[in-house]
Amino acid sequence: MAPVSRHGKPLPPGSPDRRRKRAGQPDKSVTKVWHEKNWSGFAQDLRSRLNLTFDPEEWQARTILSILAGKDVIFAAGTGYGKSLVFEGLASQRPRKTVVVICPLKALENDQVAAAEAKGLRAAAINESTEDKEAAWEQLEKGAYRLVYISPEMALSPRFRSLCTNQQFRNKLSALIVDEAHCIEQWGDEFRPAYKELDRLRCYSGTSIPFVACSGTMTTGAFETVWNSLDFGHRRFWGVDVGCHRPELTYVIQKLTNEDDPALDLLDLVPELKNLTKDSKPEDIPKILMYFSTQSGTKQASLSLRASLPEHLRSCVFPFNALLSEDAKKDAWLRFSEGKIRILCSTDAAGMGCNALDVKYVVVVGQKLKSLSVLVQRWGRAARGRGLTGKCWLLMPEWAFEREPQPQAVTRLIEDALGKSGTKKKKKKAEKKETKEALAQRAALQYPLLNLINAKSELRSMVGLVI
Repeated sequence: MAPVSRHGKPLPPGSPDRRRKRAGQPDKSVTKVWHEKNWSGFAQDLRSRLNLTFDPEEWQARTILSILAGKDVIFAAGTGYGKSLVFEGLASQRPRKTVVVICPLKALENDQVAAAEAKGLRAAAINESTEDKEAAWEQLEKGAYRLVYISPEMALSPRFRSLCTNQQFRNKLSALIVDEAHCIEQWGDEFRPAYKELDRLRCYSGTSIPFVACSGTMTTGAFETVWNSLDFGHRRFWGVDVGCHRPELTYVIQKLTNEDDPALDLLDLVPELKNLTKDSKPEDIPKILMYFSTQSGTKQASLSLRASLPEHLRSCVFPFNALLSEDAKKDAWLRFSEGKIRILCSTDAAGMGCNALDVKYVVVVGQKLKSLSVLVQRWGRAARGRGLTGKCWLLMPEWAFEREPQPQAVTRLIEDALGKSGTKKKKKKAEKKETKEALAQRAALQYPLLNLINAKSELRSMVGLVI
């Protein structure tokens, strides 16, 4: 029976109501319809389309197939597991459609654009620093890009709203993806309130476009926040938690020796830095990312490290933070990726998702670190290339470590409990007590991070920690 309008009249061929899709139905514009059971064949197709040198994992193939089937998706996969391959693989399957990815950092957007274009996909980033935003929006509206990366603020802008309320543009949308979705919980209340308002995109885009959220550090609390904030649960859903185990990385937690100048600790941690001479080359310096919580910390560390290196190698150290212009950050990250910069002293400006394949050491100075998820994101920058190994440190001040009772103190407690301390008073050695400030600082740490720092031997062996 031919479809009719609400007034009972037959609809002409090609009318909008004929083309309207039911929510959650598979998209017919894909080049080939793959069944989920044939995920291995689909993975081979992805490898060919994206010119990969490896086979995509099963979870990557199944995630893309679920989105192609019209489902909403949440997936959690550790840093370095290949979340961006899901975006790129999805874009490669729909040559006339666009995947829009919402990213937290401009550096991440630029990095993802470069990676997508290297695989033959036309991509662009639209953010506050885009020179000609209107021209970029027009290209997006015309369907010129396969992948577009935007900030949450741009996603809620009147310009993007006008696009999403346009039926012709919605027909060109393959999916809306929120990358690093844990930022909804971490930043949504104060720092980036736009994250908590992304559910408005559901109103703009209707019910036919799949919503996807992903993160490398999706805790239970973050999952619940993402689920509620992005209004999941009204369409067909698929989700997977791949885990975050990185056996190629070694983790070390130890006390920060030089709180006034943490860069001096790095010289003790990395023996290669002590063996440099006037004949050494930049390649003799292992690639290192050293994270600080403040911009001034990155600058001070860069000055200290430069002073400790031979003069001809001092340009191999660079401070990376939000004070740099966007062009300067792009240039610095490119030089770091190419190996011209060997040690990057950075804030989170080079954090989530930023990808340099051959980072050997990651050092996190945790004086103001509060969250375990931030630590995992920073550690995850190490050894992202296949077959590489890396080492990660967390340097924490003394106040972060809970003090264990001294043996003589334990003996006295036992003797007092058993009444064997005798009548003769023993001279007790004065023990240094922790200050209220130290206790307050430790209490401010989130419990998972505090528990990791003070992990017992059984937990250390389980997670591969050296403390």
